[in-house]
Amino acid sequence: MERRITARHAERGQTLPIWTLAVLTALTLMFFSLNYANTIRWQVRAQNAADSIATAALSVQATQWNKMMTILYIADVEEWRIRHLIEGMYVAQNFSGGCANGTGTGSCVKIYTAMRLQYNKAVNRYSTDIQMLQAIVSHTASSQQADATSIVHQGPASCGTTPVVDCTFTYHLIDYSHRTTTMQAGKDAFYMKIGPFASPQNSAPVTDWEPAQIEVATCATVQPIVNFSIFGYGPHPAHVIGRAAASNVMVVAEWLAPGVTINPASPVPNTVFQPEENYDTADDTFAVAQTPRDWYETDYPSIDFTAYPNQSLPGYSATADAVFQVRPTWWATIPLAPYITATQSETALCTQT
Repeated sequence: MERRITARHAERGQTLPIWTLAVLTALTLMFFSLNYANTIRWQVRAQNAADSIATAALSVQATQWNKMMTILYIADVEEWRIRHLIEGMYVAQNFSGGCANGTGTGSCVKIYTAMRLQYNKAVNRYSTDIQMLQAIVSHTASSQQADATSIVHQGPASCGTTPVVDCTFTYHLIDYSHRTTTMQAGKDAFYMKIGPFASPQNSAPVTDWEPAQIEVATCATVQPIVNFSIFGYGPHPAHVIGRAAASNVMVVAEWLAPGVTINPASPVPNTVFQPEENYDTADDTFAVAQTPRDWYETDYPSIDFTAYPNQSLPGYSATADAVFQVRPTWWATIPLAPYITATQSETALCTQT
């Protein structure tokens, strides 16, 4: 009896190697799963870094053009104001339009003096607007490219102070160029169009006004979660590469009717863009009511726009008619799929400057 019990006890010990092998296999699979997940996480991180640096590099051009649109609108409003003031001064100088040749409230002399002061202020503001516009226009295509290249290369330089990029990666510029046509993509509230517009393209386009496109790469070497070597075998570092491209496109064309369109940012409800201006006869302040000064008020009437799908998107336009209407376009940097189709090795991608 004792011999049979001893034999059963010896048989139970044979399961230990099987359990040991199973546990080792499970741990190995778990390690490789975690290591694979870690590599995927780093790959996503590399792609996010590439997308961010590509968008940031091209935002210089988009910001420049949006500033230009804003200043163009400001200058147009100032021109409109100057025109009305000149008309008002002519009326007052010729003692017409309801003013009187005297020194009272409706005196043509007081009216003329008040408007002349406003005219000088408007001309000074307009001169400042044009100077700012000239400063923006002087930022040429070569300057835009230099700025974009500097962002790609100098972003990692901030890692020693206040990082503005993911400092784990190296950043490499693959391509900076311009799209072949000035207007190839546009979108507004009414439609989206891709491809050449109805208006013919200039056979010799000016590079300074061509939308740019960029392609970049980000590279990093990722160490395994657990690094070990058994008889010379073990996990190896993974090389992750992010590759991204971006371009500037005209994302919206607005039909703005100053004097009619409601300004949603105004704290006062139902306030329009550029409300009427009535200059006081006593000084250079604005009057609350137009009566009896309607002969030199500066208003901004406008007609409503009707957009048609076949209407080409303008870069910017403002009317010179009896109404004031503006069609500004705004630019933004959007991501693209990498467009450099030539095969490039890891070494080539991660060593480009």
